[in-house]
Amino acid sequence: MAYAVVTSLMTTLEQVLQFNPCLISESKLLIDSLYGRLSSLQAFLEDAGKRINDQEALTILEKKIRDAVYKAEDTVDLCLKRIHVADIDSNQDNARRMLYDELQQIGKVMDSIQEELMKFKNENQHIKDLPAINFFPLRSSGHVVDEENAFVGMENVFNKVLNQLIGGNARELNVVSVVGMGGIGKSTLAGSIFRNTSVFYHFDVSSWVTVSQEYDVREMLLDVLSFGTPSLKAMYSNLSNDQLLEQVYRKLKGKRYLIVLDDIWSIEAWNLVIRSFPDDENGSRIMLTTRLSEVAISAGNGYTFNMPFLNLENSWKLLADKVFGIAGCPLRLESMGKQIAQQCQGLPLSLIVIAGLLPKISRTYKDWKKVLESMKSHEGSTSEQCLAILALSYNYLPCSLKACFLYMGAFPEDEEIPVDKLIKIWVAEGFLKPSSHKKLEEVAEECLEDLVSRSLIIVSRRRANGKIRSCRIHDLLRQLCLREGKSDKFFHVITKSFEMSAEGMEIEHRLCLHPDGLENLSLGLEKVKFRRPYAICGIYKRWLLFQLQKMN
Repeated sequence: MAYAVVTSLMTTLEQVLQFNPCLISESKLLIDSLYGRLSSLQAFLEDAGKRINDQEALTILEKKIRDAVYKAEDTVDLCLKRIHVADIDSNQDNARRMLYDELQQIGKVMDSIQEELMKFKNENQHIKDLPAINFFPLRSSGHVVDEENAFVGMENVFNKVLNQLIGGNARELNVVSVVGMGGIGKSTLAGSIFRNTSVFYHFDVSSWVTVSQEYDVREMLLDVLSFGTPSLKAMYSNLSNDQLLEQVYRKLKGKRYLIVLDDIWSIEAWNLVIRSFPDDENGSRIMLTTRLSEVAISAGNGYTFNMPFLNLENSWKLLADKVFGIAGCPLRLESMGKQIAQQCQGLPLSLIVIAGLLPKISRTYKDWKKVLESMKSHEGSTSEQCLAILALSYNYLPCSLKACFLYMGAFPEDEEIPVDKLIKIWVAEGFLKPSSHKKLEEVAEECLEDLVSRSLIIVSRRRANGKIRSCRIHDLLRQLCLREGKSDKFFHVITKSFEMSAEGMEIEHRLCLHPDGLENLSLGLEKVKFRRPYAICGIYKRWLLFQLQKMN
């Protein structure tokens, strides 16, 4: 994360020099000098991961750089803020003097960092034999291939579930449950069935509802009423929950309907909405996906299907099809590829993510063997192995993509994220490296497409011109973002269980505020006195407080 912090401070200094040079005229030479030091650090960080032998020592050095530059950025932001808000000339002069003095201190810290950097380079002269990172052009049909390939090995379950939905003579309202661990493909299967032509013509109306672990009954009911058209939600936005329940019942009454409740974690969520689903004995169905068999059992009347793991044959087919497409796997890599597939233990998410990584490294037996060895070093249960594979893909990301990926964890679970707003946040944060012939928005779009090609981000919708309109992230990958974000001091998410001291708040550089954390945040503010209270207003750049469900 050091790379993102360095790039962010460089962006701040560029903007100051470009738009407000008169305010910092006394400090211009110091700012130029600091910018030069940061440029050197940025160049080192871009290349270090591929060329350094001692990765543990590199990690320690990166943390030192990260913390030093974080502190420098906080100091520069604070000084600039004081210059801008100074009400009289004498206060502004004092603020300018403070900036000058602070820049001198920052310069000394950067000199110390540079000395450590030179010492580190001298101790690591050898080139590490890591797989080379290659940037292949994206296939224009990549997102279509992903959908087709993700369905490998599920054909039998697909047909059984489909038959329970539209086959047979059962007229009463039935519940069809799909049960399995995270990453096994429950939502992929349900989505394929939901979009199936036979299903479309069999039911009068259908709605897809994403429930999630922290469910919102109101949003669930609005999703049912929208019938796949998000704009319809506005028609019911002023209704109470009881009125929404009544509206759902009225809209479904007399119709043969299909409701999909995806990723449901508790029977409480089920009990809160089931009374709005009428049973007219006309063949209506409810399909739910869950990790918990007790939820499926508690849902009552219906059928339960347990998602199987893929066998080695289907695992290899999924991996090879995603990596090589119709060209097929070269014979020299087939043996190693099958071992990599076997290491994924039949879990589709693990296979898809590792398949997103392999095209980014050299297609040699030696480099693929290194990936396999990394996977074997984290052997454990299927879920533990999956998390290790996700972490491996994150570690292989170029430093310019890591901050963009971690930012996805700031959004609520299963949220469909508008790309135009995501890009604005990425640009505003300043951790995208500018290009002389591209706008930052174009750089951000390329970063997003790269993350999609690595199977770390899922495309929800595309525009007519092929660009991504909205995206989302698998909840297991979101867990990885939260874990790495906390470890790297990148952000802290405020939720219902939020509890933090003033000292704890001070060291957080980004606070991500979700709706259920609003009340807790206000309570917390009554208990503590902040040295930087303006941070809570969102003025202070390093504390990005945003209401994710009201991003308009």
